[in-house]
Amino acid sequence: MHRKLLASLCLAGAVALPHNAHAGDVNNASYVTGLQQTPMLLVMDQTAVEALYAGINGNATPTLTPAYPMSWSGIGVNVAGGALGMAFVSAAEKAGNHKFAEQHIARLREVSKGSALPEQLQQAVLESTRDIAWLEGGTTQVVADAKKTEPSQDITSWVTIHPRFALSTDFSHVVVLAEVELFHQQVGGSSDWRHKPVFHNTLVFQSQSLHIADKTPADTERMIAEENAQWNQPAIDAEIDDLNKQPRFDATVAKRRRALVDRIEQHKKNLVAAKSPAWDASQLAYEYARAWGDHDAVALKQALHDGGIELGKMLALTFSGRHDNVDMPPGDTASAASDEAPKRLDYLQPNGDVMSILGNDKLMVGPYFTGS
Repeated sequence: MHRKLLASLCLAGAVALPHNAHAGDVNNASYVTGLQQTPMLLVMDQTAVEALYAGINGNATPTLTPAYPMSWSGIGVNVAGGALGMAFVSAAEKAGNHKFAEQHIARLREVSKGSALPEQLQQAVLESTRDIAWLEGGTTQVVADAKKTEPSQDITSWVTIHPRFALSTDFSHVVVLAEVELFHQQVGGSSDWRHKPVFHNTLVFQSQSLHIADKTPADTERMIAEENAQWNQPAIDAEIDDLNKQPRFDATVAKRRRALVDRIEQHKKNLVAAKSPAWDASQLAYEYARAWGDHDAVALKQALHDGGIELGKMLALTFSGRHDNVDMPPGDTASAASDEAPKRLDYLQPNGDVMSILGNDKLMVGPYFTGS
């Protein structure tokens, strides 16, 4: 679950087609619309905040990239009204994207260790699913591994929801993605039905973006000082002297020389970026990460609470049998969105996909999690 996520995104709302069925069939299937007293497993196996990643160019625009092979199908990408072609990245590019995400999420992961982030999401999901009709009389069990925890043998139908949260590809939003699966014993169906869901869908929530002020001269001075503080020129000079004494064609020495040259070049690039009057993609990601972690991660906690509440609403709609577009009114949004804030909540699309976006931003989801 969620080890690799194919982000199939559309500004209007398409996220993923249900597994093992066409959307039209699923929306009208009796085992989806006829749930009664159905137990639910809420899978909570995440312990720290993660980041989504694909590729980020100099303008901090995500390059959405599919993860293959997948056990469920995906559809094309449309962002901001235009098609964004999905292309495979090389192993080196993927590794670079992963490094970028890991480097920028590390500090937030560290400062939010004691903030009980998974518990914030879990409590909100439990709160928002409490009044779902088909759960009345059923039970919700929180588990760390659904494969090791199944309902009793007399249960012939249950729902599993597995949420996971991360910062978006540019770190500006909090994204909560949940895989939903329905297990149902069908007459004449497979004897292995308890391990093969008859329905699989994905719910997507994206918070509003944090606001980061424009870069100031004070920011420039701070960043130059920070870069120079971590740069040990005497140690670099000593390493250069040592390498110059080593054999020219030794493979190990060559690797050391290349690594040293890379460090020096990166230092120069960091100073150029620090002196720039505007944030670059790397600096902006750090600023977003810092802001999400400020004041005991209050903004991050709020976004996770909002995401959990929205998951409950989307889960109810997933099994409602409706397949028309449901745009919720401004008064029925998550609490973080003020009445004056822009909102676009695309709950249910004709193909059965469900998503919720606070604000008018494009969906900033990449196909990989740093924790995978």
